Formats: sequence, structure tokens, C-alpha cells
Amino acid sequence: MARPTPTQIQLLEEQKLQLKKIIDDATIPTEADNLCRGQRPETVIPLDNGRRFVICIDEAKGQEQQCPRGLLFHPESRRCERKLGPLENPCSSQPCLNNGQCVQTDFTSYKCQCAPGFDGEHCELDATVCQTQQPCGQSP
Repeated sequence: MARPTPTQIQLLEEQKLQLKKIIDDATIPTEADNLCRGQRPETVIPLDNGRRFVICIDEAKGQEQQCPRGLLFHPESRRCERKLGPLENPCSSQPCLNNGQCVQTDFTSYKCQCAPGFDGEHCELDATVCQTQQPCGQSP
């Protein structure tokens, strides 16, 4: 059998590229592609309570991603973040003092709602002392 000529090799390469294009164009849309239909590029769609998510490449193409074990996709930050279990709630350490109420604001953050008469990030300041003696950095 004779060796192919350079022209024959070039022709085979061109046919190979054409065949690849036909196959690429004929691919069946994935679940991610279907979810992204009509969405804007860079839209992120959480799946399975946040472990998996889809990033839309364009209006008809999406790519499924998965957060590493122990992390969940957080829509606000658009990142995989540490998953907190019931014992890892940011309020579990009871950071609010003087009967302040701890309110979880996201996966890792909280805010203290202070009882009447108290102020500060952790309700550590006596509001009456702050008003009368100005030890809290306020000028009279």
C-alpha cells in the first residue's frame, strides 16, 4: 500500500475538521444548557440545595459546577463557602451580651439586637453610662 501524498493528508485533515464540527453542532443539550436557555451570560443557578450550580456561558449554553465537600454555593458572594452545621451556627457561641438577641445574617455572620439600655456590636455598652459620662467616644 502506497503512502498518502501531502495533498491526500491535507484533504483527510480537512474532512476530519468538518466531521468534528458536525458532531459538535449536533450535541444534545445538557440539563445545564436547558436551564440557561434565555438567561444572560454569567447567570448562576444553584442546584441541590447549593452543592451543585450551573454557570450560564451564553443564552443557550451552561456548565455545571460542584462545590467541594463541606462547601455550599452562596448566591450573594457567588462562591463556594463553608457549610455550617447546627453546632456551627455563628450564634452558637452566644456572642451577644446583656440579654441581646443574636440574629444570623448569612452562613457565617450575625448581628446583635440589644436589649433596652444596651448598645455596641455585642451589646457590651451600657447606654445610660454612654449618655451621661460619654465614655463611648461621643462628645457632650
